[in-house]
Amino acid sequence: MLTLANYFPGTSRLSIKDLREVAYMVRCDPNRDGGTSEAVARALESVAALRAARLSKIRRHDELKAMSVFERVSQWAVARI
Repeated sequence: MLTLANYFPGTSRLSIKDLREVAYMVRCDPNRDGGTSEAVARALESVAALRAARLSKIRRHDELKAMSVFERVSQWAVARI
């Protein structure tokens, strides 16, 4: 089974922006073979999306930890109005 690491061994060190740029370059390569390069580009974009979602979840969790219970209840009450 091929993984993303087979195509790009250093992907674990790439930022989300870099992953998206590489996916764009793979798609725009004039020497590409339609199906395989499109699959690789989609895989890169899905890894970037997964990392972005994970970072967003971590940020939200950190923000909630920094808030007091009163602040959380206040935000909930304002959102319900």
